[in-house]
Amino acid sequence: MNGGRPALGAEPVLTGAGEGRVSATAVIPRDHPVFTGHFPGFPVFPAVYLIELVHRSARAAHPEVAAYRAIERCRLRSPVLPGDTVDIAVELTPSGVGLRCVGTVRTRRGTAAEIRLLCGEGTAP
Repeated sequence: MNGGRPALGAEPVLTGAGEGRVSATAVIPRDHPVFTGHFPGFPVFPAVYLIELVHRSARAAHPEVAAYRAIERCRLRSPVLPGDTVDIAVELTPSGVGLRCVGTVRTRRGTAAEIRLLCGEGTAP
């Protein structure tokens, strides 16, 4: 981790951005060190990394998205495996205390995760 943030090994690359919407893609490295222990014999990219991909995708297009205050929802639907390419779609809407980021992470097999973050506005670490 770097300053409390996971070292993803795969930064999201923006593929589209507009008013309140972001799309990005990332390739999950086959040799990422997290796969050694998560899980031996069946490596799976951890949920905390998927949450971070959604957050970093939103910040890449909308710098006003600060650190997240809460993970309101993280529903895992299917595993993200070594070597997968993930497509990330994020919608941003104002909330009473910042911005709500609603993200979907997909692989070629379908939806992998649905994530909802409550973010502050300002500067993220």
